Amino acid sequence: MKLKAIAIATLTCVTLAAYTSSAAAGGPLLNDNQKEVDLRALSLRHEPAVVAARDALEKHWKTFSPYTLKEGKATLSTAVDDVVFLALRSAASDPAKPQVVWTVTPSFTIGGHRIPSSRNGDNPDRIYRFAAVDAKYKYVVHGKRNATPSLPQFSFEAQKGGIWTTAVLSSENIDLAPDGSFTVTADSEKAEGKRNHLYLPPETSNLLIRDTLADWSSQLPNDLQIERIDDTPSTPRDRAEIVKQATKFIAKLDEAYVQFLELPWKLPVNQLKPALRPLAYGLPGSGAAIGRFSIKSNEALVVTLDTVGAKYLGFVLGDPWQRSLNYWDHFASLNNFQAKANDDGTITYVISIKDPGVNNWLDTEGLHNGIITLRWEGFPPGADISKGFRGAQVVKLSDLASVLPAGTVTVTPAERAQQLADRKAGFALRVAE
Repeated sequence: MKLKAIAIATLTCVTLAAYTSSAAAGGPLLNDNQKEVDLRALSLRHEPAVVAARDALEKHWKTFSPYTLKEGKATLSTAVDDVVFLALRSAASDPAKPQVVWTVTPSFTIGGHRIPSSRNGDNPDRIYRFAAVDAKYKYVVHGKRNATPSLPQFSFEAQKGGIWTTAVLSSENIDLAPDGSFTVTADSEKAEGKRNHLYLPPETSNLLIRDTLADWSSQLPNDLQIERIDDTPSTPRDRAEIVKQATKFIAKLDEAYVQFLELPWKLPVNQLKPALRPLAYGLPGSGAAIGRFSIKSNEALVVTLDTVGAKYLGFVLGDPWQRSLNYWDHFASLNNFQAKANDDGTITYVISIKDPGVNNWLDTEGLHNGIITLRWEGFPPGADISKGFRGAQVVKLSDLASVLPAGTVTVTPAERAQQLADRKAGFALRVAE
């Protein structure tokens, strides 16, 4: 046990050193660009127009189905604040002076300043970054894969309104140099087969950049920087314009989230139906499913999934507003690298309030009602996403053992404590300054 602890500590220190070195070079997440944009966003929170827009959003969300639940009422204010800061971060970014910024994040500290959370519909394994852009300009993104890189599948997306994807450049269409470096051009010229190029439609508001960390203890996101390379005249924005942009983004997100927030409540409870993602939702052609769970304190929801050959499968729990639960210090998410598969290759998960002592436990953090989001990525040819959901059933915790597959991996309290410590250490790599 002591040797294992030493090995884990050594790995954490080595990885943290690599991360810090990368960050010092302008690297993945908590860098000077992040600090500049987030402090500007923080300064907008108490502007009267922003406060009014935030209150209007909360009033609107009280008309949605999640607000009929005790858990929905309890988590509404926090969910609204997250969406608002997501909008403020976007408004604080200038397409004439682009910066790559980590977004859809938990709260973190940078330069002694506490930055609010901005989560909604997020994947704990995903690093989401954005850069404000405008199709009238031309850009180049400089990237490099890290020594312990994220999954091979990463993407650049052009979005309108800060949420709807209109064009995608996936990693299979990006050429890498031998050292893992790459460049991506982005402008109003259509790609038409051109590699390392992202088309920016006229209505583009930002780039969304995704990479995935399946192994939190070692993998690091790509290093990214963006620069504008044209000489198109631009005018510096004043404070009033930034505030106006902030309220506009809040309204756009409110409008966009209507269908997302209501969708799970139109579906059968404790059931899931996988489907392929359309272009507008990003990562077109990958698989996804969203649903809602409802269990009592003495119950568990047992879900069995099939990867159908996908390289990545992520399982995430959220509150009724689709804000991810506190995944950095609870087992509120599991991917197929973290979960233990059954003998037939399927994966069975147990969702419950109390720890059932199985490896594939998803912790609701006390919620009886919430949201399930699934993601399948990297399909082989001919994969059938409809077979990704094998079934689900609610059982009493006292009867759980009778419905679990033979060979289900169990854990002791000491092993669970170590798993949680490893999880926290892995997440800490993301927020190291």
